[in-house]
Amino acid sequence: MALRVFVSSVIEGFEVYREAARKGIVATGGEPVLVNEDFPARDVSPRNACLEAVASCDVYLGILGGRAGFEAPSGRSVVEEEYEEAMRCQLPVFVFIQKTDRERRQQEMVDRLSDFVDGRYRIEFDGPGELEGKVRSALEGMLSTATIRANLAMVDAQPNTCTIVCHGSDGLKDGVAAASRPAGAGP
Repeated sequence: MALRVFVSSVIEGFEVYREAARKGIVATGGEPVLVNEDFPARDVSPRNACLEAVASCDVYLGILGGRAGFEAPSGRSVVEEEYEEAMRCQLPVFVFIQKTDRERRQQEMVDRLSDFVDGRYRIEFDGPGELEGKVRSALEGMLSTATIRANLAMVDAQPNTCTIVCHGSDGLKDGVAAASRPAGAGP
């Protein structure tokens, strides 16, 4: 089953970056969730549609540029509300920050998400091609780590089993092999 990845950013003027994120997600076998581009008309408020979409995903991907975008009735931007929903749902959060001048509200959001203690390790990007590659790299790293953890959990559940993870020249997992030996057999 493909990882569902919610893409959060301003919409207007950021279409090429949202499409770059989509391509990076698809390249990893993930399912991009872009509310504005992909959802049909629904009988819920736009805010609820966005927050429900975040909650339905496995990963949150925030892309921050120069503008904060629409301010919700809460006084926060839509991206902030989506981020907070991802945190509430305990989703893995990946943040990508465009190298550009920012309006004050957006700079405050960047500062909050970049905080050394409470923020997220974020990556900067210049253009859409760079963003696509960095999204792909982040998701591949997460998938590789998740695969290793799942394999270790499988080994813990199966005593007398040895798991070997093979890596290709590009550092990505090529395959997993498991071998069993009878209890009491030598190393």
